[in-house]
Amino acid sequence: VLLVEVCDMTVGFCSYCFDFDLIALTNMGNDHMNVHGSMEGYKESLKGFFKDKTIFINENQEYMEEFKEVAQSTIECHETEYDLNLFGKFNKLNAGLSEAIANYIDKNIFEIDESIIKNSLENFKPVKGRLEVLKLNDCEIYIGKSDNSDAIKPILEEVDFSAIFVGTPRHNENHRFDILDEVVNANPEAIILFPGLEDTLDQAKYRLNSLDYKGRVEIANNLDEIIAFVAEFSHEKAILIGGNGQENIIKIQDRLKQICDSLNSRKKKLMFE
Repeated sequence: VLLVEVCDMTVGFCSYCFDFDLIALTNMGNDHMNVHGSMEGYKESLKGFFKDKTIFINENQEYMEEFKEVAQSTIECHETEYDLNLFGKFNKLNAGLSEAIANYIDKNIFEIDESIIKNSLENFKPVKGRLEVLKLNDCEIYIGKSDNSDAIKPILEEVDFSAIFVGTPRHNENHRFDILDEVVNANPEAIILFPGLEDTLDQAKYRLNSLDYKGRVEIANNLDEIIAFVAEFSHEKAILIGGNGQENIIKIQDRLKQICDSLNSRKKKLMFE
């Protein structure tokens, strides 16, 4: 088995390089519109990729019927019932998709013991830079790259956040500023902007003004300033650090983990004194 992760921008190239037997669609969202042009263009590129293939798609996927028409066969996937170390219904869905693929391989290609599937899913840890939950003081900090409006929306639907930190996109990625529309709809007490992929803070502030956001808007220009704002909100119930700039988000994750580990060590020491 050769497992290949295919970026939505490279489906044509990958169709040329590989003759896939199975294709799984984990998500399709408002991203890379500078390449696709529109969601219609994005959909059409996927239809070409899916043509005459066996495809695995989550049960709530948009354009499901159109994808079914071009595919040889379609397997709809549902949320896994296994307990995960991952937050969110979207992760439960993608784990269910992985489970469905493993079960298909077990029945049609080679045996995969159910215990392997269960242990793999239940022990899977978040990839660095992707969404995980840290605990600091009284606060749950949800942190991970969520670089388009369809990526951040399901997170905001599950948790109320007092403050939302948003990494900004590149200058030419206007569609990624749509993240701010979803953030404003969630109406947090504060929105903290920080340079993500590029310093487009002025564009982000302009978008927030155009959306008539009435809350507090702050700018964090560097890691120390971000950590200072996190400390300020660390006695709230929950905050979110997301948006664009996986490299910068990883730096924030690493620093916060150091702080959390240090505080936990101190608490344990006090307990034994």
